[in-house]
Amino acid sequence: MKKPRILVTAAAGHTGTSQLRHYVEDYRRNAFAVNAPTDAVASVGGRAPEEFESIARRYATSRPEARRTVLRAAKALWNFTRILLTPPLDLDRIDRVQGHPGLETSELAGDSRIWRATHATTQLAVRAAP
Repeated sequence: MKKPRILVTAAAGHTGTSQLRHYVEDYRRNAFAVNAPTDAVASVGGRAPEEFESIARRYATSRPEARRTVLRAAKALWNFTRILLTPPLDLDRIDRVQGHPGLETSELAGDSRIWRATHATTQLAVRAAP
């Protein structure tokens, strides 16, 4: 097993990798999509969740701020441009500034024998946006 990178979080005084770093890497590896979708919404809420398309359609037709205008299109283009110009997250800086405690021993979900034994082991097909 690959040893985790050591990180010194000055504010907390701990060494080790932070939980934030593990969350970001697990997300990048698609660990949260394993065995998805689940029936959690139905079991907690008592009914099946509404389809995303119907929620989006209802929002687009009922909300005045969702109407297309030249001004809103320009604002959307500006916001997209800002996304392209935004630098990537500096996890070292975030850990240091927010004082995230380090985890002495840890492993990612996909690298854990115990986690793999309780989750699907097949690769998930990621659906491309149309």
